[in-house]
Amino acid sequence: MFYDLLACLAQAGRSTQAEKLIARMEEWAVPVREGHFNALVRGFVARRDLVAGAAVIEKMFNDAQNMELVASRRFTLLPSAVTYGLLLDAYCNAGDVASAQALLSQMRWRRVPPNAVIFNMMITAFSRAGRPDAAEAVLREMLGSGSWDMEALGVVPTAITFAAAADGWAALGRPDKVKNLFARAATCDVALDEVCFGILIKAYARARRPGDAEDVLLRSMPASGIAPSLVCWSSAVSAWCTAGQPDAGEALLRRIPELTGGRLAPSLVTWNHIIYAHAAAGDVAAAAGALQRMVSGDPDAGLLPLPPGDSTRRAWDDGFRDSGLDPELISKAWTRVVVRSAPTEVASNGSVAAATRHDHVDDETPAVVDDWRRVWLDKVQAGKRLDASTARLGSTKRAQNTLVKKFLSDNAVVRGSREQQRRSPPGGPVEARARRPGIVRSTSRLGHRTAMTLSLLIM
Repeated sequence: MFYDLLACLAQAGRSTQAEKLIARMEEWAVPVREGHFNALVRGFVARRDLVAGAAVIEKMFNDAQNMELVASRRFTLLPSAVTYGLLLDAYCNAGDVASAQALLSQMRWRRVPPNAVIFNMMITAFSRAGRPDAAEAVLREMLGSGSWDMEALGVVPTAITFAAAADGWAALGRPDKVKNLFARAATCDVALDEVCFGILIKAYARARRPGDAEDVLLRSMPASGIAPSLVCWSSAVSAWCTAGQPDAGEALLRRIPELTGGRLAPSLVTWNHIIYAHAAAGDVAAAAGALQRMVSGDPDAGLLPLPPGDSTRRAWDDGFRDSGLDPELISKAWTRVVVRSAPTEVASNGSVAAATRHDHVDDETPAVVDDWRRVWLDKVQAGKRLDASTARLGSTKRAQNTLVKKFLSDNAVVRGSREQQRRSPPGGPVEARARRPGIVRSTSRLGHRTAMTLSLLIM
């Protein structure tokens, strides 16, 4: 009861009342333990009042100097690694590595024995702060190069420790540093786990070495007897996308069910890497095609249909925004692709909800699937001048946006049912389509999903 009450008082900022309660506990002959002070620190941390939390530790040391109080308690009450760990964890989560390091130094000169959790916190904090060299220095101290006798304290590094130290180097794209750390782990008889290999894959991805990342996934992990998780597969797919090769990433994605014996299947996160990479390259048709393949699935490859979620929409928007396309065009493209690639409807806020498709499109509607970028490059290479409206823009991004709209409007398809096409004017439906403004005949005849996805993206 007293533990929870003290924590509530601290969280409410009533430190004076909490101190009075501890004094009354001693009057009531209720033994005051370290856990009561830990409850105070926990409450102040929840309140994000780290100064008050540090004051609790100082009070414990001051009380230890009060001989009368020590005599009444019949023991000396000092903070332990658990007490320091509560405050140190708060500093690390706040990104204040300087205060965390000062607190660790305080533990050293006050002779408070640390534990492995304390060092793991510090290593993780330095890695997240972009200081992997400092994280590695803490690891060396944990291995016995500091002032503490780690062997006597029973503090030994684990796979979690080496993974935390390597993650900082992985974020900087230094797989060589990561491999050196893992080689040192082998000398300490620490077996690498799935997280460690995932960090190595991340390092190769940041270094734009997707082939090496895939080699870790398909060879190194099975050789170590570790089955890659979906996170590792997604990281390897992301490595290809980061290197500007989303097609190779999708090829690896399609092998997930086969190589895992049906145990794993691509998730939205895995597909989002592919969609973002195509969108960031400004490839509207490729991004739309990947989105359609995600929604429709592929039973032959063991890929189940996945309805797009909010994360997919963010990948779509962020990718095209990075490529410099107009956000309004991006939103229109998303709506058209989603509505015409699956039996879904899009609400006014852009969310997807299961529903029945309202429009009907002829299965044999022709479409032009050429990439707008290829059309643009062909015009430039042929020395053809862009139309006057585009040439007057004076901006590459605005020119691209104009070409996207022009290309897609020129290659729009006819919407309507077969019954409407039967009632087309004399001369046949093809001639009728050719006479309509803004409609271009196409030599390819695709399914209605592909046609609508790749041709009616933006109007």
